[in-house]
Amino acid sequence: MNKSFILYATIFIFISIFLFKGLYYDPKKIQSPLLGKSFPQFKLPDLYSNSLLSNSSFLDKKTIVNVWASWCLECEREHSYLIQLSKNEDIDLVGINYKDDTKDAVGWLSMRGNPYRVIIKDSLGDLALDLGVYGVPETYILDENQIIQFKHIGPIDAQIIQEKMLPLLSK
Repeated sequence: MNKSFILYATIFIFISIFLFKGLYYDPKKIQSPLLGKSFPQFKLPDLYSNSLLSNSSFLDKKTIVNVWASWCLECEREHSYLIQLSKNEDIDLVGINYKDDTKDAVGWLSMRGNPYRVIIKDSLGDLALDLGVYGVPETYILDENQIIQFKHIGPIDAQIIQEKMLPLLSK
């Protein structure tokens, strides 16, 4: 057999396998290197009061941390689900307002409702960078010890809450 034919056939097979695997790749299932690790240390202002928040601002209970912005269209899509989650007294809901104008963020929440107990103002995106945020919205679940248990990229919905978040929150 011709050596060049064997070479081209081998290359074709490897490329085909690579492309076939790509058909089943879900970009929302990016594994965070922070899973199982502590929430990053921070000192940033509160959105409303400008008082300094830090890791001590978290309560000793399971916490949902949601990264959002007023300019984010997908954040609006998930907002009603966050409002529902905020009614559960067994969990805490903390917002990280990402690279947003304070006036816009406060106005956005006054129109739609504020589900968060506190909102960390991350104007420069430093905390989001430490978290490995790809874009907004992103949602994290922390355990009572501020260990990251879950990360979801994109808007949450009823299915994600039921199948992925609630089982972790009820443990």
